[in-house]
Amino acid sequence: MILTAAAYHNWGRWVVECPQPRCFNAEQVATAQPSVECRDCGQRCDIMWPSNPAHIEKVLAARLDAQRRNWYPSESVDDLIAENVAHPGEVR
Repeated sequence: MILTAAAYHNWGRWVVECPQPRCFNAEQVATAQPSVECRDCGQRCDIMWPSNPAHIEKVLAARLDAQRRNWYPSESVDDLIAENVAHPGEVR
């Protein structure tokens, strides 16, 4: 059975957490990669991508510190822009 997992942006890279219940691994993935196999448990999963990954990457790229380049599916691009505006010393 192929499961599904949502991609999110963490420290400047796209990541997918393994959807297997007792596996706590996460895999780095390339933009628009359709699926991934967990290196720890072997579970294969399809990746759910946001409709606008390039726009998310562009907004996050303005942040000077890669550790602050994070996006989660619960956030909108407008949320990211608002964060950038709220912290002007941390963006280019």
